[in-house]
Amino acid sequence: MSIDRTLAAVLRGEASAWADWRLEGATDEKLFERAAWHGVTALVAHQLATTPAGDGCPAPIRAEAERRGAKIAAQEGLVAHELRRVFSGFEDAHVRPILFKGTALAYSHYPQPSLRERSDTDLFVSLRDFTVVENTLASLGYERRLPLGDGATCKQAWFEKRDRFGLKHAVDVHWRISNRPLLMDLVSYDELAARAEPVPSLHPSAIVPCPLHALLLAAVHRVAHHDNATELAWLHDIARLASVLGADGLEEFRRLAEHRRVSAICANAMEVAAELLGTPVAPRDWLDDWRAGALRRREPSVIYLSHAPWQADQAISNLLTQPDWPARFRYAAELVFPSARYLLARYGFESRAVVPFLHLWRLATGTFKLAGRVTRDLSSAATSMKVGHDDIV
Repeated sequence: MSIDRTLAAVLRGEASAWADWRLEGATDEKLFERAAWHGVTALVAHQLATTPAGDGCPAPIRAEAERRGAKIAAQEGLVAHELRRVFSGFEDAHVRPILFKGTALAYSHYPQPSLRERSDTDLFVSLRDFTVVENTLASLGYERRLPLGDGATCKQAWFEKRDRFGLKHAVDVHWRISNRPLLMDLVSYDELAARAEPVPSLHPSAIVPCPLHALLLAAVHRVAHHDNATELAWLHDIARLASVLGADGLEEFRRLAEHRRVSAICANAMEVAAELLGTPVAPRDWLDDWRAGALRRREPSVIYLSHAPWQADQAISNLLTQPDWPARFRYAAELVFPSARYLLARYGFESRAVVPFLHLWRLATGTFKLAGRVTRDLSSAATSMKVGHDDIV
């Protein structure tokens, strides 16, 4: 798509970003729709104002980008104020959660936090500290959203509140790094804390993963939770972190990925970032060698890179990759028969008398969706095979 190529060129700061960008029927509205989908609206505005990418940019686009960037920056001011209250609360409670993913990178690797857009704040805590963290957030006005299950399906908790301006603040508290069975023990809280770095621009007690661990988490996150997503914001994170590490750091990153059995995922992330952003994140021959070696290692986690029907489906792959049959049964039970508390909260009822009917409704609608997904996946697979045959002939 020409718009995505234009956005990538803007992120690189290229003066030629706007050459022929309307060839495929692109419009200003579609440009900003794609920028919002990729999470790079504010970053685009910044690049247009500070790099040669602004040269040749149509004046209406520059003006609209500036307006949207200013709005995001204003919201970031409210987010930062709230986060400082939250971390002051944690400091008073003598716990030290680790900021990770988008918010961590916003305050550690971007010139202005508003340039790294995100919808929530992710925290990683030791399970022994979770209750204290939960109570602290509750004291600050946050309400916990109920998860689907009670432990087998979900290793995080969501908290939300609205401030007096109507802005929603969302905090995701993780006690495992991922809900994916093959990735949940990728790194522990103690491992991240041992090399964590401070972010005094946010709060004196706030800490984030070091660049090495941040790159590992960024590479894994896009396949663990977002099905090989190609959002430019996440790929831009990967490119930024890779450039910080340098040659020696990249070698350490490769060894760490191999040790944690996610080398195929990490090599793929580096490759996709280089391809879609058009920026070298590592020497091409080094990356090709790593990619080839990673595929030979036959790591179980490579299932998350698959585009074959079912294999990349989160529920199915999570079920199949549970460590043993008892764990598979627990996972399936929570998925198919979630708790009464969850059902009542999910569908907005108070009386437990409706719970059996909600279970039946969930089973009926779930079966319908499952049948539709099977049909779609099989149809997609058949189309792919037909195209392949025609190409050969």
